[in-house]
Amino acid sequence: MRIAQQFFLTLTNLLANEHYSGQVNSAPLDENIILRSATFHQVIPIIDLFSPTLKTLFPMLSERFWQTVHAYSLANHGFLMAVEQLLATLDSTCRSAGIEYRLFKGAVLAHQVYPQPQYRTFGDIDLLVRPNDLPRLEQLLLAMDFEICDDLYHSFPLSIVQKYNFARHYQHRQPPEIPVDVHLNLTGKLHPFQFNGQDFWQNSSQITITGRNYPTFKLEYQAIAGLYHAFKHYYFKLIWLCDLYLLLQQPKLNWDLLLALIDKYRLTRLWQYFNYLSVPLFGKAFEPVKPPFRPTQRLISVEQVLNGFTRLNASQARMVLPLLYHPDWKVKFQYIWRQLLPPREVISAFYGDNSVHPTLMNYLRNRRQALTALFKL
Repeated sequence: MRIAQQFFLTLTNLLANEHYSGQVNSAPLDENIILRSATFHQVIPIIDLFSPTLKTLFPMLSERFWQTVHAYSLANHGFLMAVEQLLATLDSTCRSAGIEYRLFKGAVLAHQVYPQPQYRTFGDIDLLVRPNDLPRLEQLLLAMDFEICDDLYHSFPLSIVQKYNFARHYQHRQPPEIPVDVHLNLTGKLHPFQFNGQDFWQNSSQITITGRNYPTFKLEYQAIAGLYHAFKHYYFKLIWLCDLYLLLQQPKLNWDLLLALIDKYRLTRLWQYFNYLSVPLFGKAFEPVKPPFRPTQRLISVEQVLNGFTRLNASQARMVLPLLYHPDWKVKFQYIWRQLLPPREVISAFYGDNSVHPTLMNYLRNRRQALTALFKL
């Protein structure tokens, strides 16, 4: 294993056990590679947290490297304070308008499972609202000087976003230009794994952030959402695995409920693979580790996770991994059919390019191009 990968393995093991005693590595490191990878994995503040130990274990890293890490960590702390101010404004706005929401993912986990919230880097605020409330919330966000982000869903009308439970992305125009992602469910309707949104709404709790209470989900529901989120993004970022590990360490977590939810939502194989990755990353597993499917082990290894990629590109991973992980062959067939021939109304080219008319011929031409790219394995 390369020295850069060993650095991040040491970091994750320190997060799991601050008394972890790794080996001293005196080999030269490319500090730019470390910083780029740490930025991608969103773990620079965690590096700063464990800098005294890491300086001892990796003595070849320069003082300039550690100054850069500390400066980044301070900037993240400033961003966190800006997020907390915006959260208070969003909460007041939603309450005044009678819009029920749930706060989840990074903003919650930063305050709930990390030693201090500034050690968890995140780039946006994630809210769950009911589909019928999205038009009103969008108008409120636009009035608060947000704009719709120019992304895959930018050109979709609200009716399509609501119909398929897509997320809608907004960004504040004023510095620090904080994004807000509005979700209508934990998974879109075209995803292979489906959560019962009402189940989540009924299992809510509160979290206190800078003296203000915000609605979120119970720990067990956050855990299965985190488990699926890491899988959905192909385990590219360490921070998602760190989130899940720290969440599973919470003393108030009800393990019987968590395991029942994993079984209910058919996440057993995802859970097994997380435990497989957890041993090298965190030094322990939460249940006996079962060897993963050989194709999965070849496609996703610890080394590839640390590098931030798998052997598959995003389109290939979106097709192949659910076929390996989902236990129901009927669902697999339905999913691959949706991927090969998705509804014409969700092909973004029909909305994003005025020169492309939503005809059947253009649809088939679009699918041929997509499948050509997909099967370039």
